[in-house]
Amino acid sequence: MLPSTVKTICIDINPTTVTKLMDRGSQQTLGLVTDVSSFLTILKSMLITN
Repeated sequence: MLPSTVKTICIDINPTTVTKLMDRGSQQTLGLVTDVSSFLTILKSMLITN
């Protein structure tokens, strides 16, 4: 089990996957419905500029 201070992020193009995760009631989880490739491209550019 992860400590409550650890945040987990679920990124999936299928909204059902994110909904199932959020329905479990985890307060430390963030769900994001998007294409993972697009997300990683944006994340990479944000990390490089910062």
